[in-house]
Amino acid sequence: MIKRLINNEKIYHEFASWKLENDPFIKKLKKSSEKFIDTFNYVLMVLDYLYSKMVDELSFYDEEINIFKTGFLYVIEKVEYLKNILDNQFNGKTDLFYSRAKEVSLILLIKEFQSEISNNEKNHKESLEKLKKFERKIINIIEQNAVFSIKLYQEFDNITFEIFSNEKDNPILINDIYYEIAEQYEII
Repeated sequence: MIKRLINNEKIYHEFASWKLENDPFIKKLKKSSEKFIDTFNYVLMVLDYLYSKMVDELSFYDEEINIFKTGFLYVIEKVEYLKNILDNQFNGKTDLFYSRAKEVSLILLIKEFQSEISNNEKNHKESLEKLKKFERKIINIIEQNAVFSIKLYQEFDNITFEIFSNEKDNPILINDIYYEIAEQYEII
């Protein structure tokens, strides 16, 4: 029991350190455009709430620990991916990166659906290829500094509709799950 408690506290300390290191980047993302964090804003909200709860009450339940760990790993992945895009597609040019929020947020959304397909038990190699091709198209627009057309969102909708129209259930994205959790905690 004590070892478990120590391990659980460790994840909260890791989050605090990570947040301290990445908070300036996240704040700049939010300030530049909320689009950057559309795929993980509710996850961040729930993480901040659970962290504050742990600090204030010094108590947490197993379910909360699982929610926290899952969300934390998810946010780390998203922030690192954004930093990777900044470094590789924008060569560290932050002004250009922030000016292309629509394109970057669309890439994050594409990644979400790729992940959802990869986690699906069925073999969706063809579907993954469609999404990867579309992702490459968006990256090319960024790299060529071409004009981003709002029609690309419609194209993305058409691709995802085609992929998921035959599925029993619609894909459930992590941020949507954390939206429901945030509602349960009454923090939105």
